[in-house]
Amino acid sequence: MIKTEVKLDLSGLDYVRKSVNNVIIRKAINKAAVPVKDAVIGYAPSRRGYLRQSIRIKSKFYQATKTWAVIVGPSTAFKRSAGRGKTARVPVYSRNARGKITGISGFETGKAYIKPSRYAHLVEKGTKTSRPHPFLRPALAKSKQRYTDILCAEVRAGIEAGLLKSRT
Repeated sequence: MIKTEVKLDLSGLDYVRKSVNNVIIRKAINKAAVPVKDAVIGYAPSRRGYLRQSIRIKSKFYQATKTWAVIVGPSTAFKRSAGRGKTARVPVYSRNARGKITGISGFETGKAYIKPSRYAHLVEKGTKTSRPHPFLRPALAKSKQRYTDILCAEVRAGIEAGLLKSRT
């Protein structure tokens, strides 16, 4: 995981409702992350193109620490068929009366899928036998300043728009 921090002090905005604050921040974070996503897509290797296609933006608010996080990387929901006629051994899970998984009762053959979120870290850092092809680190280094600039501008614009709405 590649992590960077941008701290914005919004303590002076206590007079603005929390829900309005959250909407402003979520919109600003998502808009500012678009150049980062574009840079990641630009740096991602494209053997089949699945890794590039799977890059998404996800913003999340952590209630316990009152912090926002934006995640740019391969989506876990993205999957593509491995090809016509390709099959894989798929585990069959045994469940208790409540529906909780208790173990694997066997395997069956099912359709094979390619999920870039499962191998992106191996591409980024490499393995024992394959060299690394970093795409997240260079993209972050390239677009970090632009992300910060857009984030600050969007938060400022959202606050000003909110103030204009509240005055009328």
